Amino acid sequence: MKSVKYILAALGVIIIISLAIPFFISVDSYKSIIAAQVKEHTGRDLKIEGNISFAILPFPQIKLNKVTLSSLPGAKASNLIEVGFIEAKLRLAPLFDGKIVVDSLELNKPIINLEKLAGGKTTWDLQIASDSAPKASSESKSSAATDDSPFTISDIRIKNGKLQYIDRGNVLTVDNLDLDLTIPSSGGPVSFKLDVALAATNLSKLPSAASSGAAGAPAASSGGGRWPKSKIDLSALSRANGTISLKMPKLIAGSLSLDNLAIKAKLNDGVLTVNSLAAGLYGGNLEGEGSISGKDVQPVTVKFSLKNAILRNIAPEGGKIKIIDGMLNVACDLQTRGISQFDYINNLRGNINISGKNGKISGMDLHKVTQALNKPRDLVALGQNLQNALSKGETSFSALSAEISVNKGVMNITKSELISNETSISTKGQINLPQ
Repeated sequence: MKSVKYILAALGVIIIISLAIPFFISVDSYKSIIAAQVKEHTGRDLKIEGNISFAILPFPQIKLNKVTLSSLPGAKASNLIEVGFIEAKLRLAPLFDGKIVVDSLELNKPIINLEKLAGGKTTWDLQIASDSAPKASSESKSSAATDDSPFTISDIRIKNGKLQYIDRGNVLTVDNLDLDLTIPSSGGPVSFKLDVALAATNLSKLPSAASSGAAGAPAASSGGGRWPKSKIDLSALSRANGTISLKMPKLIAGSLSLDNLAIKAKLNDGVLTVNSLAAGLYGGNLEGEGSISGKDVQPVTVKFSLKNAILRNIAPEGGKIKIIDGMLNVACDLQTRGISQFDYINNLRGNINISGKNGKISGMDLHKVTQALNKPRDLVALGQNLQNALSKGETSFSALSAEISVNKGVMNITKSELISNETSISTKGQINLPQ
């Protein structure tokens, strides 16, 4: 992510300039010099409101307290970064060769404000002007700097951080951000441990990559009809290994609303595995697990259950016929593979089981419907009787069940039954998702 590279570069400039101050003189007196140098190299205003400490033994380290780096004019937040303290621990030997190797860089209680301004300019787009500053290029490996750079970070730790992203008035907030990031010097996958809490988020209000004019956003292909054939590239999953713990009080995506979402996952060798997912959905409890691989045919597995959901929360609003009571359980076990939405739908297979109980439907009398169908006097009478049965009344049912098998994207409803106090209805059918 380009914003991460720019912020790491800015931190590198701050540390390099701070280390250039003679450690045998009171460093606090050089705050203005450090700020002036950072201004020259980044174009941003640096403030160090706390003290600065530097030690050479048992290993070189520097600590800057209460640090802020300004944002761009017009941004809602005046600062790009606000940090309780920045502490860098360095290796001694590389200093004699003119290189700075940071064993660990800790940011305590950082507040990072990322914003996309009018005209497409971003607050994290820093103009690093010094040749001694760390540089990030599109050809760089998964390390903070190349082997030729005088500045390298091995381990980054963020404790109790907060990140805010603003785009055209829409805000995404990340709270309680804890991150351990280990960057191997060999250029292999980055190791990480991420523990994060997100504020309540409505995804429909966030601009998509395509709508915000992101470069390289894949265009939908018309070749697959409803399902685009444009390639989904998951190779980025192979660039890191680690664990993820995520919590969110509410996540809204269209008509779907998840409460108290909690996810525990791991990323290893190109495979993202969701070990557990739990949330409240439609008044019931959702639990799930699954995996997605960035290798070969990019297989996906999804397994979840929804227990004791309230039927009236699931049924769409509007119309004369409404579900006003009842409970629903759903169990789903699906697998697929592919490199596009078209592939994923066409290769979908698995099973879905649905069961409900103690339901009530208003606006329809199922018993009168079956009577009209069983004893039609003539077509006119049949039509009138059906119209009456489907326009008023009420139907209570004791059980609802459906068994669905999925193969090559086609959902075969092998059994579907609704049992009321007076009668029952059984149906079979097919839903062709690829078509």
